[in-house]
Amino acid sequence: MECIPNVREFASADQFEHVVYLNSDTIDFVDEVDEVSVEAQLADVYALEVYREEIRRAEQSILDEAVAMSLYAQEERKLLHPNAAELDTDNDDDEVMGEDEESKPPPNCTCCLASLEDKSTCRTLVCGHLYCTKCIATRCRMGVRDRSMVPAHCCKREFPTDYVLEALGATDFEIYEHFLKAKPWHSLDLQSDREYAKVVKQNHAVQCPGCGVGVQKSEGCNHMTCLNGHQFCNLCARKWKTCSCID
Repeated sequence: MECIPNVREFASADQFEHVVYLNSDTIDFVDEVDEVSVEAQLADVYALEVYREEIRRAEQSILDEAVAMSLYAQEERKLLHPNAAELDTDNDDDEVMGEDEESKPPPNCTCCLASLEDKSTCRTLVCGHLYCTKCIATRCRMGVRDRSMVPAHCCKREFPTDYVLEALGATDFEIYEHFLKAKPWHSLDLQSDREYAKVVKQNHAVQCPGCGVGVQKSEGCNHMTCLNGHQFCNLCARKWKTCSCID
C-alpha cells in the first residue's frame, strides 16, 4: 500500500517544485474513518493547495505585468511631452511627478536663448525646437522682405503655417504665401523680374539659375552658392558641374 509522504520527504524530493504546508483549518475537515480514506483525502487536499498556489502565482504575474505597463506608460508620456508642466494623473504618485515637472526651470528659445517662462509665447516647431513668438515673427518678416528667405525653417523643416499666419497677419501672410508657392525662377516673365535682372547685371552679379536671386562674387573660384543653397558656375550661370568652364 502506498502512503502519502510526510513533510520532510516532500521537502527532500527533487521532483517537487515546492512543498505545500497544510494548515490546521484545512486538516480539520479530513474524515479520519480509516487510513486509506485519510490518505486519499490528504492527497485531494494537497492537490487543492497546489492548485491554489498556481492561481496565486498567476495573479501575481498579472499584477507584475500591470505595474510594468504603468511604468512604461509614464516613461512614454515623459518622452512625448518633455516640456509639459502637468501630466494627466490617476494616483498620488503621478501627482508628485507633476509637481517635479513644475519645479524644473523653464526652457529657452532656441534662437535668442530667452527664458520661456510665459507658455503663451512658446511655440514648438516640427523639428522639436522651441521658439518664442518674437523670433518666429522676425524670421517670417524676413521672408516677406526677401523671397530668398522663404520658407522660414529650422533644421530644414518649415515653420507650421498657422505659426506664420499668427506672426504676420493676413496681409503680409498673403505675400509670404505667394513667395512660397512661386515656381523656381526660370525666365524673365514679369516686368519686376526684368528690372531686377538689370540691377543684378549693373552690380556685376549673376542670377542663380535655380531661384533667380542675385549673387555677387567678391573673390575665390567660380563655384557659387546662393542663399537657397543652389550651386552654379559664376561664368556661365549654369548648374555647377554641368559646364566645361575653368574653375
